[in-house]
Amino acid sequence: MKTKLENSISTNIISSTSENGVKVFRLTGSWRSAEISKISKGILITINKSTQEDLAIVDLLEITEIDTIGVAAIIYFTEKYRGKIQLQGMTAHMEQLFSIMSLNPNNKLKQKKPKDIFSYDIFRKFYHYIRKKAFKSINNSLIQLHILGLVISNVGALFVNIHKFKEFFPSLIRQIYYVGVTGVPVIILISFVTGAVIAQQGAFQLSNFGAEIFAIDLMSILQLREIGVLLTAVMVAGRSGSAIVAEIGSMKINEEIDSIKTIGIDIVRVLISPRIWALIISLPLLTILANCSAIVGASIIIWKYYDIPFSVFFARFHSTATLGNVFTGLIKAPFMACAIGIVAMKEGFGVGTNSDSLGERVTTCVVQSISMVIIIDSLFAMFYFAIGI
Repeated sequence: MKTKLENSISTNIISSTSENGVKVFRLTGSWRSAEISKISKGILITINKSTQEDLAIVDLLEITEIDTIGVAAIIYFTEKYRGKIQLQGMTAHMEQLFSIMSLNPNNKLKQKKPKDIFSYDIFRKFYHYIRKKAFKSINNSLIQLHILGLVISNVGALFVNIHKFKEFFPSLIRQIYYVGVTGVPVIILISFVTGAVIAQQGAFQLSNFGAEIFAIDLMSILQLREIGVLLTAVMVAGRSGSAIVAEIGSMKINEEIDSIKTIGIDIVRVLISPRIWALIISLPLLTILANCSAIVGASIIIWKYYDIPFSVFFARFHSTATLGNVFTGLIKAPFMACAIGIVAMKEGFGVGTNSDSLGERVTTCVVQSISMVIIIDSLFAMFYFAIGI
């Protein structure tokens, strides 16, 4: 027995009846974008009067016209209706439109399911981002270990075969010049200024206690153990590391590396090993120059602002600057240089076929190299603390 409900919509867009205790919503007339105001009104009234216990059938058979706007409205109705919904009376044209709107026309009684944390888009994206970065980091670490292994294995071959050493040595000297000699002016300048600032700030604070002389002790320990090698390594990473990536990347873009392989020249011997060994040799020497420059800058500032003569400064510095402080700083340099070289090589050979890739790799190299330098310095600091140095 069919009974007309009191809540029938006057627009005749949606009419509701009851058949055997089940609500039936008959959608009639035109469900196109031109009728969206009437459609929206009918949908909202019907949704507001629905309850959780309602079981309803939506009959689409009497719809005369429909487009994607109408389909979207029906989808919205089925999603927001508080009870369970079943669609019937769908024509082939409607099925095609529903397929376009990514709704399964055979969707049966719908019921909302509880969502777990990974159903939320933000957490899912964050999870995939972390997983992608983790796999990328592992892959980068394996590539860097592979480069380190190639360099170490190449050392023995150089001394066994004199012909290979003759190919390696000129490249090594040339890279030492580019990495070390050309970097001397900027290293000396920056270290001079840094040493002067550290001494001035240290003496200024200690002068409150009448202990300006202890700024020399601070300078001797801080500069020789930490600041000298750390600042030099950071400058080398930014200057030489980026230059290596740009050079190797340009060669790869111009297919010069493929040409070198074609004529039978070992790229490890002529491209990778010389640059890494040049960094390992140059960085300790640059660190010594940086320390000397910083000490000179500190002595000038101490003399200028606090009237401590050079003789007193260097006598005090000599009494506090032990060989242990000197070598605890210098020992870090080869490890930092090796890390800078390996990262630069990995990024250089990872350059694609366009200039955009080259720029991205240079930036990545600088960031990773400086990060590696700071991490190595931190590890050495913890190691020295553990053994009591």
